[in-house]
Amino acid sequence: MSEKPKTRKVTFRLPNQIIGSVELIRIIRELEKLDDFLYQANLRTPGTPTTPPKYSKTLDELAEINQISLLKEVERKKLIEVLKKLENEAPAMHISFAVEPSISFMQKIVDWSREQLHPYIMVNVGLQPSVVVGCEVRTTNKIFDMSLRNRFKDKRKILIEELEKANG
Repeated sequence: MSEKPKTRKVTFRLPNQIIGSVELIRIIRELEKLDDFLYQANLRTPGTPTTPPKYSKTLDELAEINQISLLKEVERKKLIEVLKKLENEAPAMHISFAVEPSISFMQKIVDWSREQLHPYIMVNVGLQPSVVVGCEVRTTNKIFDMSLRNRFKDKRKILIEELEKANG
């Protein structure tokens, strides 16, 4: 009988659009830009025309799923603090593919990883043509080579025997 994975109580959630540290850093910058704009807007003379910065759908979703108002300074500052802490402390893994994976595929990997491994894991993607088929996953202390090349290497003896049988 297999055990169910332990469920963690997560008070802060990341949307699956934040796949790795690149997206996390982008969201932090975007949030800081919005924070600077709103701070400066408070210092301006009332009625002065200003153009607020545009922010992404990802930032909007991050605020929505965590029930944070980006207009409230205290909540905005707390969100920046949490995101910076994640930038420095969140566990990370690097996955190398031969070609660039689709966003929807990566979001599925991130969803599974955050559900099964850690709710704040950052999945960084790289390209490595030598992988050919499959992928290579690296964490801070382990490497998992799940490429076809590695699979052939493991089964080389069996493959040679079967080829010799086929050739007579």
